[in-house]
Amino acid sequence: MATEAMISKSPLKPDQVTRIKGEYPDADQAAFEYERALREYFKLKNGEYPRFDLLLAGMGNEGHTLSLFPGTKALHADGRIVVSNWIGKLCTERITLTSPAASNAAEIIFMATGTDKACALKAVLEGPFEPEQLPAQLLQPKKGKLLWLVDAAAGAMLATGIRD
Repeated sequence: MATEAMISKSPLKPDQVTRIKGEYPDADQAAFEYERALREYFKLKNGEYPRFDLLLAGMGNEGHTLSLFPGTKALHADGRIVVSNWIGKLCTERITLTSPAASNAAEIIFMATGTDKACALKAVLEGPFEPEQLPAQLLQPKKGKLLWLVDAAAGAMLATGIRD
């Protein structure tokens, strides 16, 4: 879908795209192969994370991002770039970047829309740091920028308000 909707319309060359093989029946194997492909592409040593120019992220109505859900093992996958993550409430296995890998991006743009995101957005941005409950708080670029793009409905509970 990503190739059809975006990549095929861009000037990217096929060797610039590293795809997660989500069709694999074994999510651990797909995560391992994707991590290995990223390590090769970025020529990473152990303990190093890729430096993405831009990471686009959304946020769920309970404060999850990527496939980092509250209380799941992926929140503690230190040293890894990519992991599989069982999401009990969805009864499925997901493949996700880890928060340290995502936070190594030069820029992270979060997008959140709708009234169902208002409470979580307020908690993530203005509440205490509780990443076990609000994994979106984990995405903090160490040497980069973080930008939130939210609509009026999602930002309705923010004390600081939003800009048009």
